[in-house]
Amino acid sequence: MIEPHSRLAAPIDLLLLTRFNVKRRGRTAGDPWLRERVRHFTRVCLPSVVGQTEPPTGWLVFFDSSSPTWLRDLAHELGDGTFEPVWLPGEVPMSVYAEHVRRHSDGPWVATTRLDNDDALARDFVARTRAALRPTEEFLNFASGLQVTAEGTVHRLRDPSNAFLTRTERRADATTVYAVRHPRAGEVAPVRQLEGPPMWIQHIHGDNLVNAVHGIRVSPTALERFDVRLDARPIGALALLLARIRDVARVVRRLVARPARLRWAWRVLRSRLTPSRPG
Repeated sequence: MIEPHSRLAAPIDLLLLTRFNVKRRGRTAGDPWLRERVRHFTRVCLPSVVGQTEPPTGWLVFFDSSSPTWLRDLAHELGDGTFEPVWLPGEVPMSVYAEHVRRHSDGPWVATTRLDNDDALARDFVARTRAALRPTEEFLNFASGLQVTAEGTVHRLRDPSNAFLTRTERRADATTVYAVRHPRAGEVAPVRQLEGPPMWIQHIHGDNLVNAVHGIRVSPTALERFDVRLDARPIGALALLLARIRDVARVVRRLVARPARLRWAWRVLRSRLTPSRPG
């Protein structure tokens, strides 16, 4: 259970934001999709937040207010002491997320972190993020993370502007980390790169929007930094070496076929060289 943190230890409030089944671009979620999404949430996302070495200020999980009764009941049961369910009436403007963030924070600055409902954070993600927070307009990005497939393979990758960004901004003018698509964050504010071990898991399965593997195969022991219930497939040394060779070749082919991605990565990484001015 997440307990309230000490204000003295964390002068900048840090809120996790997760969109569970809010309506976006006219899409609605059917019952089978919702039940499968709950399965991923309870096996991957939820335990990774509960297992944090240091809790966030709060975790807001956004739901469609027209969700079936069983999901409403389950959300309140799962959220008790861990996250706050927020029920949104259909498609809403980004300003609505900011209103809820301001309502759940105080002080002149606030930080918001993206977390998809089928992904996971390393157990020290919040602690490391909080230690890096400073009162200035910027994004924080842990470049190193993992992809875990439904088949149980584990892959490590680096992404200079990924779906686990944290945005720090003035609370009075906050628009939250959702206000810009994560690949374009560097166009809005500097993206400060934080180095270290893998800090997040992107869960690759059949019904998520991003289901392509972009990383290099690693040993399942990489999951030891995460409190998740994922079945990772063991792999021997020779098989791991061959898998890595295939993955490197695949990554090279992808970059050659999409040189624009190299230019995008350079623009994002260049933002770390841009000095940010204290607020």
